[in-house]
Order: sequence, then C-alpha cells, then structure tokens
Amino acid sequence: MRKIVLSIDAFNDLERVIDFLATKSPEAAARAQNAIADQMEKILLHPAIYRPVHDRPEEREAVVAFGSYGYALRYRHGQTADAIVVLRVWHQREQMG
Repeated sequence: MRKIVLSIDAFNDLERVIDFLATKSPEAAARAQNAIADQMEKILLHPAIYRPVHDRPEEREAVVAFGSYGYALRYRHGQTADAIVVLRVWHQREQMG
C-alpha cells in the first residue's frame, strides 16, 4: 500500500507554517493542519492529476485552499510504487520553489 512520506524540508516547512499561524489563531492552525493532511490523502489517491513542476516532470504541486490564499505542496511520485514524497510545503504568499 502506498504511503505519504515527508522529506526533512517538508517536515520543517509544515512545522513553520503551522507554528506561524498558531501565534495568530490556534484554531486556524488546527484547521490548516487538517486541510493539508486532507490534501495529502487526495494526493495519495490521485498523484498524477496535480500540476507538474516546470522542467521537473517527476514533481507536482497541489494547492490547499485555505482562506484568501492557501498552501502549496510539492511532491514527487513515480520513483517507487510504495511512497509519495512531499518535498516542500509553503503558504502561497511565500516565495518558494
């Protein structure tokens, strides 16, 4: 059975975005964390439907709707049948890539 694996960068990114939001609203931070987890489940079910990253066909990005903006998840799939690796997580207003 395939699973989601967070890279060290993605784990640190996720901690950073949730901690930042928690300083403003712990409830919003919990909702954001749940929304990101839900999106990871969708990626697990349908990894190929999200937009490919320019010049990196093995990488894709999915957007998590959350408020006026949202979060982006960059992930890699296809290298092994048993794992999808989340590479980075960031708020859409951040410069990441």
